[in-house]
Amino acid sequence: MNTAPHTTHSLLPGQARHLALARGDVLMASRGALVLRAAPRWIAEGMHSPVHRLGEGEFHLVEESGWVMLEATSSAADACVWVASGRSAGAARVAHAAQAARAWLAGRLRRLAF
Repeated sequence: MNTAPHTTHSLLPGQARHLALARGDVLMASRGALVLRAAPRWIAEGMHSPVHRLGEGEFHLVEESGWVMLEATSSAADACVWVASGRSAGAARVAHAAQAARAWLAGRLRRLAF
């Protein structure tokens, strides 16, 4: 089983947290539902922060490096973030982080099956 390091962030209902994430990091809502506001980017003449809603067990691959905001919706939530070694963006880093996330989820599902 892949035991790549991950960080878990616990949020109370309505609580928000800002995280500095790099392109290629993988974020998963491991418990509850989250709203993720991606790092702001310039579009035309204004700033825009894409919003992603994650249900329990859903993943998000970070497309742009920067500060993101995680917010727990109506119930408490946990978010897991996988970061591969180094901060360079690339296919190997993304693949490693995604593999670690899948391995972690598979382990959780095996425990729930019993």
